[in-house]
Amino acid sequence: MPKVWNPSFTERDKVEYTELYVYIQQYHTEIIADIMAQMIIYKKKYHLKYSEEQEAKIAALFTR
Repeated sequence: MPKVWNPSFTERDKVEYTELYVYIQQYHTEIIADIMAQMIIYKKKYHLKYSEEQEAKIAALFTR
């Protein structure tokens, strides 16, 4: 988990990130869990669209 939080993260974002991180870490390394959790937060927060490959990897996390 991050040593320093992104300044744009609200307390709710931090809680959601932590829950996502713990879940993703069951399937991936700490670094990948960190990156993917942040990507999901940014996706929701800023309505981002990632590459097809990245979107597929995020979706695959929740179809297990």
